[in-house]
Amino acid sequence: MTPEIIRRFSALVNIAYDSDVSCIQLTCSAFNDITSILQPLYPVKLFRSDEAMLDEALRYASIGLVSTVKETPIALQNYLLNKNPDCMIESLVDPGIIHLLSKGKRKEHDDRVKKMVEQLDGKTEVILLSQYSMEHIAKQVNPSVPVLTAPLLAAKRCLAHLNETFG
Repeated sequence: MTPEIIRRFSALVNIAYDSDVSCIQLTCSAFNDITSILQPLYPVKLFRSDEAMLDEALRYASIGLVSTVKETPIALQNYLLNKNPDCMIESLVDPGIIHLLSKGKRKEHDDRVKKMVEQLDGKTEVILLSQYSMEHIAKQVNPSVPVLTAPLLAAKRCLAHLNETFG
């Protein structure tokens, strides 16, 4: 995380904070570490993009990660192992297929993600779809273990935070 990126995110968080928000949800795991850097500067809660999903995954002893960006598993594994050094993590990555979406090749993208889910099914107790762009695929697969996604769980965590804050 370079100083320039931190300054840019600080400017964005300032804009959000100045809009009188009660929490701020980041939406890309590449910038998750910035929450710990910026949180002391703001009285509102800053949430990592995948924090709720990862915390839910920690209820299981073995976790499967499905990723379409090669850097994502490292960030997620670091968080999981920091919270529970004994958790077992199996990661499958098909790097670069996220770019199929911008080329209009959603079916090819989705089929390749589904194949990774099938490969992990039965090998772990839970499967995480690590990119926000995979949320819709969770409804298209039916593995023998739970499938967790960050957007849904992040929204639920923000809502719970707001309910706790405002009753």
